[in-house]
Amino acid sequence: MTEKEVIRKAMSLRKWSFPKMVAEMKEKNIRGVSGEFTPSNLTGFMNNNKNGMRFDNFFKMLKVMDCEIVIRDKHHNKEWVINMEKED
Repeated sequence: MTEKEVIRKAMSLRKWSFPKMVAEMKEKNIRGVSGEFTPSNLTGFMNNNKNGMRFDNFFKMLKVMDCEIVIRDKHHNKEWVINMEKED
């Protein structure tokens, strides 16, 4: 599954549109590198099939939907949750 498919499935579970996601991002003060997200730039991220999505944008889109990214090491049976905060 691609990162864009994950976003679409999470949005579908919540019955969210891009305007709804943008409204939630504004409410939670989640911004992109170049400023606030808009429905049109979110649509652009999702419809650009040539490039993958930047990890920070992927993380922010999942964060606003209360999702988390888990890295699982199958060999050592370890898991890490990415929260974009430095570990002490």
